[in-house]
Amino acid sequence: MKTKRISRRGYTLMEVLCTLSLLGTFALIATRLFTSSFKVMWQTSQASEIPMRFDAAISTLRSDLASAASVDIPDAHSLIVHDTAGKTIQWQSDGRHEISRHDTNAQRNWDVGQSIEFHREGAIVLIHPQDSADGVADLSLAPDFSKLEAQR
Repeated sequence: MKTKRISRRGYTLMEVLCTLSLLGTFALIATRLFTSSFKVMWQTSQASEIPMRFDAAISTLRSDLASAASVDIPDAHSLIVHDTAGKTIQWQSDGRHEISRHDTNAQRNWDVGQSIEFHREGAIVLIHPQDSADGVADLSLAPDFSKLEAQR
């Protein structure tokens, strides 16, 4: 009697299930790795933009102080600059992470990543970062009152 030998030409259900579970595990790991790498790239770009925004705000403030006739600091979160043309420019810190500049024409806001306070020592305006854990000192800005004295 001849016995037929049946050749096996397919996969068992267990082999298919194991393959699918391995593929699903690899897909899950790849997805998490992909999303976490994009999250790190976004956080890095945000962290590198904060100093640039702070520099832009301080540059604008320095420009305002260069043309100042007088400077008032009513509280730690406000700075008022009266320029030689009679224009009033108000700087505000929201006490969190944003400072803003208001004048008669426009308003600009900068997210500087830390709380800012304005103080004064004589004619010098001090910019004091509140959230700085790495011991950053105050930034000193002096209005150019010598131009005013030369005009008088």
